[in-house]
Amino acid sequence: FSCRAGTCYTRISYETDRPELMINLSVFSLDGHLLKMLCRNEHLSGNGFIRWDGDSTDGQPAGAGIFIIEAEVFDPSGFFQIFRRRAIIMPESQ
Repeated sequence: FSCRAGTCYTRISYETDRPELMINLSVFSLDGHLLKMLCRNEHLSGNGFIRWDGDSTDGQPAGAGIFIIEAEVFDPSGFFQIFRRRAIIMPESQ
C-alpha cells in the first residue's frame, strides 16, 4: 500500500498475489471524521490503484491539509489487516 500525490489526485497503489483479498478504503480528516469512502468490499487482484480526487462524499473539495487514508484488507477466511497513510493537499501557490 503506498500513496503518491499527483497534481490533481492521490493514487493509492496496491500489489498482491492473493486474489481472495478484498479492501475497504476510506479517507479521514486528522480529527477522525470520515471524509469519503473510496471503495467497499472491492476485490484486489494483481496490482493496480484506486484514485482519490481530493473531494468529500458530497463532491466538495476537501481543501488544504493532512488526511489519513485507511485501507482495511481482508479475506473470507478471517485474515484482516489495517494500513494507514497520510495524504497532503497543499494550498495553491499564488
